[in-house]
Amino acid sequence: MKTHDLLVIGAGPGGYVAAIRAAQSGLDTACIEKNPRLGGTCLRVGCIPSKALLESSERFLEARTALKKHGVKIEGEISLDLPTMLARKDDVVDKLTGGIGMLFKKNKVTRYEGDAQFVGPNRVKVGDEEIEAKHIIIATGSKPAPLRGVEFDYDIIGTSTEALSYPTVPEHLVVIGGGYIGLELGSVWARLGAKVTVLEY
Repeated sequence: MKTHDLLVIGAGPGGYVAAIRAAQSGLDTACIEKNPRLGGTCLRVGCIPSKALLESSERFLEARTALKKHGVKIEGEISLDLPTMLARKDDVVDKLTGGIGMLFKKNKVTRYEGDAQFVGPNRVKVGDEEIEAKHIIIATGSKPAPLRGVEFDYDIIGTSTEALSYPTVPEHLVVIGGGYIGLELGSVWARLGAKVTVLEY
């Protein structure tokens, strides 16, 4: 059985920062994350990919509507290459998640990949491996809130995660929730040509 001073469950912004800081303070530290990409919701399917798409969609809209005002002429029709835009978003995410992996190596944080299951007060099982730690931090993050009476099929009715990777621009997108996540993603798809309706509840 492997033993550590500190075991962090979850490698999102709370988890990976805690793990790195603990290792820098001299603790033998490990982190369990079920996703191959480190960084949690914000980095993998939240803030960062959303901001990448916001920037790309803003540049697209600017090229179509605003550059003429600045004396910039573009000959021919401005067209959208959505696969390239989505690939750029994925590249941004890959670079940043890879950076966390490098910080884990640099600070000697041991990484375990898989689901964590408590099997004792200070023991956790990941796959077939048991890990014991003096201290355990649970930093398992968040998931989209369910809506009463609405069943997600992750195709027609999905979450913000699906909205980051639509293969085509939707003709009409209804966003339920007017917080920053809904408004950011609504703005992206509106700039790219979708009719967007935001419902706040």
